[in-house]
Amino acid sequence: MPLRRGFRSPVEQAAAQGNEAFGRILARDLDELRAEPADHVVEDPDDEAG
Repeated sequence: MPLRRGFRSPVEQAAAQGNEAFGRILARDLDELRAEPADHVVEDPDDEAG
């Protein structure tokens, strides 16, 4: 049974992280959700390197 326990823990962690991320998305305003993809399109890739 250790295999089940070893598999269940990562799956439960992934589910918890997914639920947390989904909660953050739902908490956002519609305008914020629309602006995020546009911000990534116009973002300068060199900004993250420095």
